[in-house]
Amino acid sequence: LGLEPRDLFLDSHEAKLEHREIETIYHYTDANGKPFEVVRTRPKGFYQRQPDGMEGYVINLNGIVPTLYHQDRLRPAIDSGKPVYFVEGEKDADRLRSLGLVATTNPMGAGKWRNNYSEALRGADLIIIPDNDNPGHDHASRIAKSCYGIAGRIRLLELLGDNMNDVSDWLDIGHTIEELERLASESSEWILEEETVRLRCIASIQAETVPWLWYPYIPQRKLTLLEGDPGVGKSWVSLAIATAVSLGKGLLGTEVAEP
Repeated sequence: LGLEPRDLFLDSHEAKLEHREIETIYHYTDANGKPFEVVRTRPKGFYQRQPDGMEGYVINLNGIVPTLYHQDRLRPAIDSGKPVYFVEGEKDADRLRSLGLVATTNPMGAGKWRNNYSEALRGADLIIIPDNDNPGHDHASRIAKSCYGIAGRIRLLELLGDNMNDVSDWLDIGHTIEELERLASESSEWILEEETVRLRCIASIQAETVPWLWYPYIPQRKLTLLEGDPGVGKSWVSLAIATAVSLGKGLLGTEVAEP
């Protein structure tokens, strides 16, 4: 019949990843200073390789201790107080870096996080942006748990929208880097649910400007305790505050504000 043995196997004629057309090469340096690469192919696929010492490559990471993407640039950024955006994939990391942000990812995509990566993010103001699918959310949660107590601060920023899967899609449909930074600044700090008490060294806390709903009584996005004996008007004051804010009438001693 003119058949070969490989004709008996499903997809046997598809080109292997390392033989497909190379779209992009992402360069890494491992923990021991050895270079390795993540290769993106067309049709979409990925594989990893390292130099073989003879001007070629071997398609494996044997002997490589993987690191985060652009890991060598993270420490100066963290020490200067810049937030670090963690995304899923080198394409998204490069997109954010091209727009002036500090961004990184782990090699090999979702589900390939290693706990030893978290040390490179010690003290970081970490903003994790998951891909908009179940593996992406699971991956982001694993990173947050691994970095909890190591990063100085952790926030999960979910970007929602139709027909978008990642931050690059979100930017492509017209959103801006300024909008991304605003959403990040408004995101609540991620807290590990299994723990009820978290201790942090006060020296690791970054100073921040506190906006006020009602100066000097109620700061925005903070917890405020309204305390008093029974019957003195706590509920009345609470309703008065809610009414003034929702109608935009302003509070005592403040300017009229947007509802």
